[in-house]
This record gives sequence, C-alpha cells and structure tokens, in this order.
Amino acid sequence: MLDTPPGERDEVQQELAEKYEDMLLFDVDRLKEIDSEFKQFSDRTDAQIKTLEVKTMPPQIRALWERGQPSPTYILIRGNHETPGRLVGPGVPSVLTDGRTPFEVEPVGSGASKTGRRLALAHWLTKDDHPLTARVMVNRIWKHHFGRGIVETLDDFGRAGARPSLPQLLDWLAVDFVQGGWSIKRMHRNIMTSATYRQASQVSPAHLRLDPENRLLSHMPLQRLDAESLRDTLLFISGRLDETPFGPADLLDVREDGLVTSVALPGGWRRSVYVLQRRSQPVTLLANFDLPQMSPNCIQRPISTVAPQALHLLNNRTVHQLAQAFAERVIAEVGSDPDRQMKRVYRIALSRHPSQEEAGVGLVRLSQLSAKWNGQMDQDASRFEAASGDAATRALGNFCHAMLNSAALLYVD
Repeated sequence: MLDTPPGERDEVQQELAEKYEDMLLFDVDRLKEIDSEFKQFSDRTDAQIKTLEVKTMPPQIRALWERGQPSPTYILIRGNHETPGRLVGPGVPSVLTDGRTPFEVEPVGSGASKTGRRLALAHWLTKDDHPLTARVMVNRIWKHHFGRGIVETLDDFGRAGARPSLPQLLDWLAVDFVQGGWSIKRMHRNIMTSATYRQASQVSPAHLRLDPENRLLSHMPLQRLDAESLRDTLLFISGRLDETPFGPADLLDVREDGLVTSVALPGGWRRSVYVLQRRSQPVTLLANFDLPQMSPNCIQRPISTVAPQALHLLNNRTVHQLAQAFAERVIAEVGSDPDRQMKRVYRIALSRHPSQEEAGVGLVRLSQLSAKWNGQMDQDASRFEAASGDAATRALGNFCHAMLNSAALLYVD
C-alpha cells in the first residue's frame, strides 16, 4: 500500500491507508524535533556515513583532453597572470625554426571537437628536415652500442651541452635514419655491421697517444651488460627462459631473507620486461646491477662495481638453481663425455669454443669437483640420498655456476 501512489490504489489498499498510513509513515525530521536523544544519535550516524563515503571513493586518474575550443594564451607582463599582454597563437620556439615558415594547424576531420594542435606538433617533430628529432634518436642508439653518445649530454643538444665528437657522422646517421623510414632495426644493423663496431677492444700505445679518451673510437670500448640483459642471459643460458610474450606482469615474491624475486611460471621465468615493477619492491638482482629507480627521470644509467653484485651471483639460491639447470641442459644435449660437455658449456655461455688451454684447465677442475663430490656423498650418504643428481652432475653444476658468473659479468667486445 505504501509503495503504491494514492491515485493507483485499489479498494483494499485505500481502506488500509485510511486506517494505518499515518502510523506507518516514518518522518525522521519530525522525530528529531520530538526526541533530542534520537537527534544526537542520527547526527552521529550521518557523520559516520559521510566519512565512509569519502574513504570508499572510486579510484580516479588524471587525464588531459581537448575541449575543442582552446583558451586564449597571452604573454604575461613580468610573469603576472593579472597583467596579460599580447595574444599568442600556437607554434614552436622560434629558435628551432627559420622564423618565416608558419606553424600550420588544421582541424582533425569535419565536425570534430579537436583543434589539431597536437597533430600539427607531431607532424613538425617528424619532418624530414627537423633539426633535432632524428639526431637525438640516433645519438641514443649510438650510446647503447658504444657506451657514450656522439653528443655525451644525451638530454641537452643546446649551448650548455657537450659538443659532438663527430658532428659529420651524427648528421649522416640522422639523414640515413630518416631516409630509411625511421627504422630503428635498420639503424641497429647499420651500426653493428660497421667496421667501427666490429673492431677489437685491444688498446695499443698509438691509441693511448692519439686518442687517450677514445672519443674518436680508435678501438671498441668495453661495455657491461645492463641489469635486464644480465638477468635474461642467466635464464637463457640455463634453459629456464619462458619466451611467452604479452599478458599481465609476472608477480613478485618477497622471500624470508628479504630478497625480491619474480614468481616462476611452469616453463621458467619470463624476460625482465614482463616483471612487475614497484617502487617499494624492486627485484633485487636488477637493483644490484643498477636498474634505474622509477621515481626520477633517468637520462643515463649509472655503472657501479660493488660487492653485492658478485656476492649475489655467488651465493643466491636462484642462481645456484639456474646453474644446476644449465648442467642438466648440457648433459641432455651432449651426454656424459667431459670433453664434449666442456665444449658445449663454453659454446652456450660464451658463444665460442674453449681454447686448448681453457679446455685443459676446465677438464682438470671438473675432475677435481667430481672427486670432491664423490667423497662428500660417500661420507654422508643419507644427506644426499633424497636429492637428485650424482657427483658428476653436481660437479658440472659447480662448473656451470662459474661460467654463468662469467657470462653475466661479461663485457661486450
């Protein structure tokens, strides 16, 4: 009866309304006037409800969008927003233009509520004759291959920045980059197949005399693997790299010893680019090898050589597991012949065959490790009976552990 409007009630509902409607209707405001104790209780409850509503607001994000009709922009006299001067139209800094070519802005489509200013800026940035875009891009690509850009100040090509060490080369690379359709893969190929990139890293007295800082690239500079490449290399060599692409990020595991690792999938671990990144929980292996922090804008990564790097590779439980997986991979591929195992370990870890001296030293060391493991397993058989792997497999795992460290700390030559 109460839910039905008065004009739509049937005879029974009308009869009930005449008898009971006044008793059933609950007027909170009237009750507050009558009962002061109820008013205090009601006010406290309303305040608690408002507090809960504020705490449970849905998450929001900041976003920018075009309104269709941009606000006018003025030159502010002495920087004071209350004293606007001349009206300014859309454009780019005149220092980057010839001062005569107009900045053309065309609306995006017919009847669209967009001004087209951002699209015009994108077109200007990617023009074939833009003075900076292609140069900045190829300079960063060059830096990743040679450890130092042609312009060392990667974020500053102005007067306060460093002068290019090879300005003609920078110009040629920029023009070639544009003519090649802005293809980054093509630029990588051009650099890596050049004689400069493929030259040796050995330094001669003539190099030290004529180019002591190697600014003219008289020899190939040594470079250490970055954090992500190092982790991915460990996984790939051990055969535990899961190459599944895309999808949600891999979760993190904070271990009892305080180290942060990524959670392994059934096929192993995925590449570092798919690992969840949190400011409060950086992956320990990546952080130890100079992964940039997420808070500031990182122009160039620092390169440090500190004790936790070597200690992590020597003592970390996951690295030991990867070394054992590396040994099992080698045994599965070439069998139990130590000579073939030695060659395969070098081939996988260092992409080359061992020299005669390296092979001899490695075989002696492998024999010593096997004898040591045989002795330990004979002395305490109960300790090893539940664990997998015989003495030869464990010895090869120890040797693979050393080769993993060599591959991880390898300088690119």
